[in-house]
Amino acid sequence: RWQAWIAEATHEDAVQQRLLAALLALMQAERGYLLSYDRGQLVQAVTEGVDYDAEVAAGFSASVAEEALFGGEPVYEVDASASARWSQAASVMALALKTVLALPYGTPDEVMGVAYLDRQAVEPVLTPADVAGLQALTAFAAFRVAALREARRLQAERDQAEAATDLAFALAAEPDAAARRRRLLAAVTALTGAERALWLVDVPPAGWTPRATHGPGRRTVSTSVIQAARAQGRPVWHVDAEPPEGWIPGQSVLALGLTSVWCWVVPGPADAAPQVIYADSTGAAGGSPTAGLAAVEALLARAVPAFGLAAGGPDG
Repeated sequence: RWQAWIAEATHEDAVQQRLLAALLALMQAERGYLLSYDRGQLVQAVTEGVDYDAEVAAGFSASVAEEALFGGEPVYEVDASASARWSQAASVMALALKTVLALPYGTPDEVMGVAYLDRQAVEPVLTPADVAGLQALTAFAAFRVAALREARRLQAERDQAEAATDLAFALAAEPDAAARRRRLLAAVTALTGAERALWLVDVPPAGWTPRATHGPGRRTVSTSVIQAARAQGRPVWHVDAEPPEGWIPGQSVLALGLTSVWCWVVPGPADAAPQVIYADSTGAAGGSPTAGLAAVEALLARAVPAFGLAAGGPDG
C-alpha cells in the first residue's frame, strides 16, 4: 500500500514527502530527513523533527548519511549509543539516540540522494529483510522521481521545439537582417539562461567581431570555447564543473569569471567568413544548460535558412 500511495504522487516533492512519511512509519522513527540531488546539486531537504542545518553542524547524521550516499549501501546501527564509532557524537548523547538508519536513494543509473532516520528505542530491531524492504521502497520512490523528471524533460523539449518553429517562421517574415539576429540572440539567452549572446564573425585581422549582441556589453569572449566548437564541429557547452573533454579554459574565462559558456557554429558556404553564436554567464545559469544547448541547436536548424546562409546567400 505504501508503494501505491507514493505512485499516486504527480510531483517530485510530493513523492519525497510521502517516501519520508512511509519510512518513518515503517521504522517507527521519531526523526528523519530525505536529501534530493539533481545533476549533483542539493535541490531539496525534506525533514521531520529535524533542524537540518543544525544536524549538518553537529556532523553526526550528516556523516552517517554520507556513508550511505557514497557507499551505495544502507547503514544501520542497532544502538548508536553503544557504538565505538558514534557513541560520543553530540546528537547521540543529547537525544539519547539508539537506532539509526541511512538509505541510499537513487536508481542504478543515478545517485539521487539519501534518507536518514533515527529513534530513541532499540526495539523493534530491524532484520536484514526489514532493511532490504525499506531500501526497496526507497528505490521505488527514486524510480518514480526519475520517471517524473524524464516526463518533465520531454515536455520541455516539445515546448522548446514548438517555440523554435514559431520563432523560425517569425524570423523568416522579418525583413531586416539585423533585427532577425537580435531576435535570435534574445531566444538564445532565454533558452540557456545566459546573461548575454553574440553573433560573431571572424574578420581578419580583427578576429571575432560582433554582428549583433543581446545582453551586457562585455566585449571579450572566450576564444578557446569558439575554437573547441569549430574544431569538434558540434555545439560546445562549458560550465565550471563540467568542461568539454580535452578543453582547457583560456585566459578570458578566468579573467571574466565566466561560469557557463555556450557556442554554436553557424552553418554556411565554405568560402564564407566563419560565424558562430556565442553566449556566456558569470552566474548560475537558469533552467537546464544542457537542455538549452539542444534547444538552440534545434532552433538554428530551423532558423538559419531565414538568414540565407545555408544556401550561400548574403545574410543581409
